[in-house]
Amino acid sequence: MKNSMIFSDAQQVIGRRWSEGQSQEQARILGLARDTLTFISTTGQWYSFLDFREGHEVRSSTVTGDACAPELRELLIKTESFFRELLDDPTSAGEQEAIRTILDALRFISSICQYDSLAEFIQRDESHAPPWSWPRSRRVLRRNHGSGTIRARPCAPMS
Repeated sequence: MKNSMIFSDAQQVIGRRWSEGQSQEQARILGLARDTLTFISTTGQWYSFLDFREGHEVRSSTVTGDACAPELRELLIKTESFFRELLDDPTSAGEQEAIRTILDALRFISSICQYDSLAEFIQRDESHAPPWSWPRSRRVLRRNHGSGTIRARPCAPMS
């Protein structure tokens, strides 16, 4: 699959599972998966995400603690569990790569501790606020090709 289509295919997997009669919980799960993909793309983290998928260490320039966005962290865990189960579901044949992209996007947010930034992004989107500008101080530090990684304080693990 071409890199430029990777998020598009993942968004289509989410769209095929979206329905009018779904539970509020499933709507929240699918909505978070959609918002996570949009967040990575909108905030210019595409290359950091690709580095993450290739197994390179990527850290955020801002690290947040366990207390940050607890509801979002819990929903991330539920969303990851939903898509892990979907990965093994026979009805999702042919969608495994797109589902893995969604799972990687969720893990990417957790690995760089961007819970607060994602929560703020979602809140602004839901309020129909003007286009979001991400402060330069919150951008993800890309892998330094000379030394291998950029050092940052350790990220608090998801529970």
